[in-house]
Amino acid sequence: MGDDTPYIGETTYNSKTKEVQTLYGSKDLVSSAIEEYNTCEKNGTKCMKGSYGSVHKVSVGAKEYYVKYLYFSENLVKKKRNIYNEIATAIHLTKRIPTYVSNLMASIIFEKESSVSAYLIFEAPPGITLLEYLKHNNPSEKKNIPKYKSIYCSLKAAQEAIDSAGFVHRDIKPANIFVVHERSGIYKCKLIDFGLTVPIGKEVATAGTIAYMPKSLHASRITRAKKLQNDYSVKTIWNENFLFTEDTPNCSAASGPPLPPVNENSNSNSNRSKSKTRRNSRNRE
Repeated sequence: MGDDTPYIGETTYNSKTKEVQTLYGSKDLVSSAIEEYNTCEKNGTKCMKGSYGSVHKVSVGAKEYYVKYLYFSENLVKKKRNIYNEIATAIHLTKRIPTYVSNLMASIIFEKESSVSAYLIFEAPPGITLLEYLKHNNPSEKKNIPKYKSIYCSLKAAQEAIDSAGFVHRDIKPANIFVVHERSGIYKCKLIDFGLTVPIGKEVATAGTIAYMPKSLHASRITRAKKLQNDYSVKTIWNENFLFTEDTPNCSAASGPPLPPVNENSNSNSNRSKSKTRRNSRNRE
């Protein structure tokens, strides 16, 4: 890898498989999670498919995790860099704003002459994606309005947290938002999937889900990452999927406890968003 490759963790060479392995976190957790992931694949268990890679929910001991698997056999220099950057970003966000993102617990990268692959092991929050949540909680029903306003404000806090951490997610949408309903009645939102996440101000190829991307970016091939994209995505989730009001909720006056100030040490609840109509949106790379 080049000099711009971020440091992830311990790197070793496996002479038997003739591959370079880069480990972050617990080797035991990685081994167990990969074994469970492969069991899911053999059994044909349904998994979540993203713009690239697939994700299985697995159990290791008494805990549950999401394991994301990536594999590439072309454009290896670019793909290796993308994998390293995704893991480095997830590590940084996990350490800085753990309340607002799905935490990366461990990862391993396998580099061969002809391919590069990786397993990323994330915590499995005790909830479901906003996309799934909407299927069971009709946002147009009056009884659900306070619930979704609370979720929106939690999502808004998560957006502000990632802004303050210095990153543009670039793919905030209902499928990439985890909604956790705590026993206290408070809703928490966690952002997931950092495959497109980049530092604010970085010049990159335009990417994201078009339906949640500012129109000014639709015709652009190269853009400079701005917080505007995070903000636009969150507002679009509200404005285009909820029919009961035209106004974005005033989160300072939203139902439920007041939102905490956003900072890297915050352990309180996040901000949420809502979405009703399912979007047939395509991804741009």
